[in-house]
Amino acid sequence: MVSLIAVALLAACGAVQPAPTAVPPPSTPAPVATPTPLTFSIAAAKDITYTVPLQPDVSAQALDVYAPTERKGWPLVVFLHGLGEGKRDYTRISQAMAERGLVVFTLEWPDRTVSIGERENGKGYRQVFETLACGVRFARASAPGYGGDPKRLALVGFSLGAGVGASLAFAGDNPERAWQELAAGRGAPPPQTKCVAEGGSARVDAFVGVAGAYGAGTTLQNDNPPLWQIINPYVHLGDTLRLNVRVRLLHGTFDSRVPMESSVAFNDALTKAGYDSRLVKFDGSHAVPMPLTLEEVLKLWQ
Repeated sequence: MVSLIAVALLAACGAVQPAPTAVPPPSTPAPVATPTPLTFSIAAAKDITYTVPLQPDVSAQALDVYAPTERKGWPLVVFLHGLGEGKRDYTRISQAMAERGLVVFTLEWPDRTVSIGERENGKGYRQVFETLACGVRFARASAPGYGGDPKRLALVGFSLGAGVGASLAFAGDNPERAWQELAAGRGAPPPQTKCVAEGGSARVDAFVGVAGAYGAGTTLQNDNPPLWQIINPYVHLGDTLRLNVRVRLLHGTFDSRVPMESSVAFNDALTKAGYDSRLVKFDGSHAVPMPLTLEEVLKLWQ
């Protein structure tokens, strides 16, 4: 009997017990997969002339186009470089935008003529604004050939490109009449350039300014009020025809070249005037944050 009991105890001790099932606590969230952004194959067309000089000391300007090979009615971007730069300095971000479904027109524009604009009664300024207007008109006119939607156009500028781009974005087509009146009243400056794509509108649907100086030309307020009325973006805010322009201002918190207060003040004025405007601050200096800029441009059309 003893041996039978011992055998039974040994058998019980050696039995394999089932392992407990691990149950996650109810508060543990299920992992969510982040969707991979869609990217598209792209093609580029380089050095396309979009202006015709009207004065002997004015040069024709060219642009590059980056577009998805699939034609689908993509939004448009007209990109303006900063002072002392060129369109090829922004090849990488232009390609990245196109890969995400945007048709990008990256302009070469006469940035250095701004510095002589005040000394020559606005001649350099007129050349710049006529050139930028031609870039917008060219983008709208040629958009269908690249699979773009001419009714969705964002002007994106960096530094000085953001400053002069803002004036164009909020003045639309009005400066042309103002330049004519200035030329008639003060004898200068005459037209500097005309557009390859004549006709159409220079208005934009959205504006993205990166590290922009939006108070440029304020010294002209007393010296040359008619010129100041054309080039200063603050003057053009509040026109009900342009209140539908969506605005995103990006500025680095460590920008020592153009203080962030420039974007803060401009955003405050835009918001007060009734625009859909938002200031996005980023940890960085005077530069274009490529992923953030791309993200903000894409959000405009979502």
